[in-house]
Amino acid sequence: MVMDFVFLSDTLVNFTVYLSKERESHPAILQNVSSDDLLIELLPELKQDFADLYIYMTDSSKSENCFCGMIFQLGASLSRMTINEQHLISNVMHKPACFDERNVLEYGDLSGTPLPKDFQGFTGLLALKYLSLESTGIESLPYNFTGYFPSLQVLKLGKLGIRKIIETADENFFGLCPTLREVYLDECKLTIVPSMTFSGLIHLQRIDLSNNFLQTFDIDARNLTELSFVNLRRNNLKNIPEERTSQLNKISRNRSSAKPLVIDLSLNTLSCQCSSMYFIKWLKHSAAENIIFQEVENYRCSYPNGSIVRLSDVSVDELEQKCSVMEEFTNASSDCPCDEDTHRRLRDIRMSLNGFFCKKDNGDLFEMKNVIFPSCSSESNILTSPVFIVPVVVGGILLITVL
Repeated sequence: MVMDFVFLSDTLVNFTVYLSKERESHPAILQNVSSDDLLIELLPELKQDFADLYIYMTDSSKSENCFCGMIFQLGASLSRMTINEQHLISNVMHKPACFDERNVLEYGDLSGTPLPKDFQGFTGLLALKYLSLESTGIESLPYNFTGYFPSLQVLKLGKLGIRKIIETADENFFGLCPTLREVYLDECKLTIVPSMTFSGLIHLQRIDLSNNFLQTFDIDARNLTELSFVNLRRNNLKNIPEERTSQLNKISRNRSSAKPLVIDLSLNTLSCQCSSMYFIKWLKHSAAENIIFQEVENYRCSYPNGSIVRLSDVSVDELEQKCSVMEEFTNASSDCPCDEDTHRRLRDIRMSLNGFFCKKDNGDLFEMKNVIFPSCSSESNILTSPVFIVPVVVGGILLITVL
């Protein structure tokens, strides 16, 4: 039985168990038993077949505030435990799993092991530095979840249904564990991450937000002086706010390590629109700021004319020249243009004109991203209209004939 080694051995240092093919289709018989009744169901079996474990369970410290009503004591030398894809505990858990604080466990990996959706966490793992709960089916965590790990450095919460928790988190959710150096939130279906989520993690080096649905990265990074890698691969990112790029520049220049700050923006359709000019310049001149963008040669962005182009093919000077036509208009205050050259220049950047309007002759507002501009009145365009040109030309010819 697994628990023999975990709880009773004084010499075991590293315990590892994976799902065997023989047990793959045989989930634990106690999966649907409430944590309040689990020990009651388990003890008779232990008394008959595992006498030492039965004595351990009955003699362990008890607490009404803990899972199964007891405080588990791990093996005296157990510092590393990996249990992957095993049916470990019941799927109903009203209280946290408590461990005796004298344990020396530093590494805990439960990846793929089914855990209760409403997970109540662990207490007593004071020496724990690494914890992976990836792909465990967790959908809820207590607000003070990280506060029970005063030594934790790596926390993996990827591939979990904890979107609501992260999208409403404040600086205290992770900030209760300021020792964190790496946080993994990949494949959590996140659409936003609150700006203050990581602000209290002054030792944070790595953030993994890959494979989500983020449309921007608006993380307050002022205190993240040791940040070395930001993984934003495969999201819906268009850009990073200018305030945040300035913070990342400052971090990259002032880091204690000479190594560059690495950022992965691959597999996003970035914005090369006129409003993102600062962002394009940042990407193009990242080397000067000691920043490296992974796979930057494959980056693509949406161009103002509606096409998708390689970032490497974008000329900053050319884009600035194209976008300069916007300086001639004040949104909803300027009259719509009459000349074809201005029409052409505006059509070249029509995707950057979303939300911009000009005034038609009758005072109505016209959405400037449209391809066909409204015609101007003869009064406003009299010098170029046929009504003016034809009589002048004909009159000129007659005058010459008379002379």
